[in-house]
Amino acid sequence: MPWLDKCRALVYGCLGGQAGAQAMLDVLCGDACPGGKLAETFPVAYADVPVHRYYPGAQRTSEYREGLFVGYRYFVTSGRLVQFPFGFGLSYTSFAYANIEADEKHVSFDLTNTGKVAGDEIAQVYVGLPGQRSSVRRAS
Repeated sequence: MPWLDKCRALVYGCLGGQAGAQAMLDVLCGDACPGGKLAETFPVAYADVPVHRYYPGAQRTSEYREGLFVGYRYFVTSGRLVQFPFGFGLSYTSFAYANIEADEKHVSFDLTNTGKVAGDEIAQVYVGLPGQRSSVRRAS
């Protein structure tokens, strides 16, 4: 996206289905508050993607050589800078998280809309075992 620095705003609306155009119009006109999060990572350049040398393939078949390191897993593991990370999303309002508690089976927290516009938030929680090492090669 070499043109991104020339934009005051960017709204990404993908796979909106039958009502997608009206939903996008509502967001652009301020009648609806966007609250989605990206389900993929946007690299800075295509050359930053590990399969850039092999895809699209010039032959009848294309090889997927990245193994476990697909999409956001590659970028998190490699530490490579990205344009927009997996889970990124902005809104016309803001939210605050408080009283975050987690145990082996549950996560709880208080979520407050701290902005001036009604909106929805998608809370994302990622769980892992700190300090656990394995001989199996894994993505971060």
